[in-house]
Amino acid sequence: MSRGTGAGYDRHTTIFSPEGRLYQVEYAFKTVKASGITSIGVRGKDSVCVVTQKKVPAASAGLKEQEAINLLEKKMKNDPAFSYEETVQTAISALQSVLQKDFKATEIEVGVVT
Repeated sequence: MSRGTGAGYDRHTTIFSPEGRLYQVEYAFKTVKASGITSIGVRGKDSVCVVTQKKVPAASAGLKEQEAINLLEKKMKNDPAFSYEETVQTAISALQSVLQKDFKATEIEVGVVT
């Protein structure tokens, strides 16, 4: 008996479906896109940093998403091996640049995986 498209593979972030999908990650992406909040993710040499706003902006998420991709493609053109600090700095500065706003520490959420 199937429980939707996940069929039991959507209970944990570490369980892949037979097709190689991580449903929890896909659900998270859908939620972020639907909320209208801009988020930035940057992969470094030994870390990953995700930065997102706490407040919902008045800007369109679709336009900002493409602008963020374009900005990060330029910064990551030569596949730099960012250090931990450079990874976090790049993610935060990209979010600030795309939204044309200087954030206070209380206005953003930063998640880092090393």
